[in-house]
Order: sequence, then C-alpha cells, then structure tokens
Amino acid sequence: MRSYFYITYLPENVNNELLAARCVNVLHGFVAKEDVVDIGISFPAWSEHTVGNQLAFVSTSKSKLTRILHHNYFSMMKEDGLFYISNIEPVPTGLKEIQFLRNNTIAKTTLGEKRRRNKRAFERAEARGDEYAPVQNNQAQFIHNYHILNCTSGSKNMSFPLYIQKREDTSHQNCDFNHYGLASNKLYSGTVPEFNFDQ
Repeated sequence: MRSYFYITYLPENVNNELLAARCVNVLHGFVAKEDVVDIGISFPAWSEHTVGNQLAFVSTSKSKLTRILHHNYFSMMKEDGLFYISNIEPVPTGLKEIQFLRNNTIAKTTLGEKRRRNKRAFERAEARGDEYAPVQNNQAQFIHNYHILNCTSGSKNMSFPLYIQKREDTSHQNCDFNHYGLASNKLYSGTVPEFNFDQ
C-alpha cells in the first residue's frame, strides 16, 4: 500500500521551479544516502507554464516518508510560514496513474547543447589530428510541455538542469524511481497517482 504527503508553497509570488528543485534536492540527498528507489514525486498543480505550487512524495514505505517529512529544510520552511505540509496519508483508490519523467533527450536538442557537443567533437578530432566538419543544423527540435528544475549535485557541488515531462498514458503501477523520484525513458518506470489537491 502506498502513502503520500504533499507540500504547497504558500507565498503567491514565488518561483515554483526554484522551490521544487530544492525539494527534489532534499529527496536526492536522502535517496542517495539510503540507496532506495521506491520514493516518487508528483507535481499536482503541473500546467503548461509551470510545475505548479505543489509537490507530493509517494512511497510504499511510510517510515521513509516520515523521515523525509521531518527533514530540516521542510521543518524550517513550515515554521517560517512558507510551506503547508500535509500529514502522511494512504493513497486514495481509483486515481489515475501518471509518470513524471526525467528526459535527458531534451537536453540534446537544445542549441546550447548542440554547440557544446560540436565543440567536444572538434577537440577530440583535433587531438587525433583529424579534421572535423560538423553537420550544421541550427533548428531547435520542439519537444512538447516540459519544465526545467535547476538542481545541485551534492557530490560535485555543481548545478545542472533536470528536464521533466509528464506522461499520462500509463497503464501500470510501479514504484521504481531514479534518485530524483522520477521515472526515466528506459531504466525506471515508476508511476504516481494523479493527485488534485485544493489550492
């Protein structure tokens, strides 16, 4: 049986992606330390324009959710009146299953990434003594409805973009997520309920 709790960011004029990234970083630190893959995240207020002002944590382990719920960052944000944090509850039956997917393919389609890849290919060719002639394609490929969270790697202390898409055509239920609480294109197929909390 799965359980969940959710967070609502209370300030009206807030950067939802910034706060979501900080929440994801908390989860990532916990998951990496504990080496678990059964905690997923959901964005109940996801829209075309933003990840929304809510984030939910879902797991088959109520004890792991309890430990995340009591993380110092969440406690501080709640005490300062910036977060509303629900109690841990069982996931209601009958909710549709969806995925929030980390899609690294999106990064490869951006013009900036194409320039970086061309530069690396040029440097490798030059080191071998070869001539490099890149294929010129300055058209950005359109990928529908995704959001970017700028996360920080704890081990390398580097910032990186996390490209996230919502996939609604999910016909299974699975609790297998990456270290950011997301499904992936190949390895992780975790699903979360499609929550709809009053805002």
